[in-house]
Amino acid sequence: MAQVLLTNYQNIVIQNNSGQVAVNSPGAIQANTLNLKTTKRNVTIAPPDGSVSSVLDMRSYIEYLISKYQDYQKQDKEKTGDYKYMAIYNAIKREYGCKWQLVLADRFDELVRFLYKKIDNTKIGRIRKHRDQKRYHSFDEHIQGKNA
Repeated sequence: MAQVLLTNYQNIVIQNNSGQVAVNSPGAIQANTLNLKTTKRNVTIAPPDGSVSSVLDMRSYIEYLISKYQDYQKQDKEKTGDYKYMAIYNAIKREYGCKWQLVLADRFDELVRFLYKKIDNTKIGRIRKHRDQKRYHSFDEHIQGKNA
């Protein structure tokens, strides 16, 4: 019965205000209450060729830098709320006009410098920089660490 309703949902007609619902009217299914539930479909799109996310090493390094930024933001107890973690995505979108996954691979170095600057500008980043402590590893170290 539910399958019939779902396959013919375009033919559903509500008549009057009495709450009577007729499916595939005239002479078909009638009900007082009709609940249709649909599920959202997640569409996954493969990264476009020539984008940062199409090159696995670049993708993993950008993900590493974003997570490093978010870790430093979490450690800052003065800031509250979830926005401090999400701000990096909006900053990238503002700077590059798209999600980080869609930034061209040609602009990878520029994106990395942008993220370095963001990490260095967090409270923890400034403290670590002042103490000459490492805040993140380089792209080459990242690749070597994955292959080791």
